[in-house]
Amino acid sequence: MNKVFSKMTLVDFALSQLKLPLNEQRPVIIHSFSGEALIMERLKEMGIYPGLELQVAGRAPFRSPFLFRFGNTVLALRAEEAVCAIVQL
Repeated sequence: MNKVFSKMTLVDFALSQLKLPLNEQRPVIIHSFSGEALIMERLKEMGIYPGLELQVAGRAPFRSPFLFRFGNTVLALRAEEAVCAIVQL
């Protein structure tokens, strides 16, 4: 039987994970990019690429950037950047 995956933007995933207790949060895999070419290129330059597994690390105060952890890196992304990344659940 084929497994069906659902997809959403990285922003939507981050918002849903931030509502959960830390022990219930889970990592996600980047599936693809969508949106403005300049932002998509910037994400790739920062090390965000399809197949990368990352986890939500938090959010800066006053609805500022989201914090994501992958490997030994913690990266802050603005919502307009993170919305270009499509994740696979």
